[in-house]
Amino acid sequence: MKTKFIIISLLVLSITVPVKSLLAKRALNPKSAPSYTKPREVLKSTAIAGSTIELHANGSNDPDGDSLIYSWSFYEEPSSYDGTLAIQNRSSEKVNLEIPEDAAAKDIHILLEIHDDGTPSLNAYRRMIIHVES
Repeated sequence: MKTKFIIISLLVLSITVPVKSLLAKRALNPKSAPSYTKPREVLKSTAIAGSTIELHANGSNDPDGDSLIYSWSFYEEPSSYDGTLAIQNRSSEKVNLEIPEDAAAKDIHILLEIHDDGTPSLNAYRRMIIHVES
């Protein structure tokens, strides 16, 4: 079975994430893209409590040419921050994340899920851990 790829670019880093295709004959081989991190490596960043940061998946694409659908979420279970988090425009390629004042010295885990509108619909995921400083 061939592997289909959805190429995700998160925070200016280009990442290639493999996704198994249920219809191998429809899967296209990926085009080479720069990769500055390992495909399944969790991205890490820092932010200042009370700030707003921008996360984006610019450059993400599907080799089949299918449209991509984005979904950003706060992954509460592994996060040491246990409050609420505002992610603006969570279904767009670019989001603004408001870092709460009370999140200082905590970690916030963010998940990006991208799926295409092809048949079958394929998913790719990327995780980021943001350490919040005061």
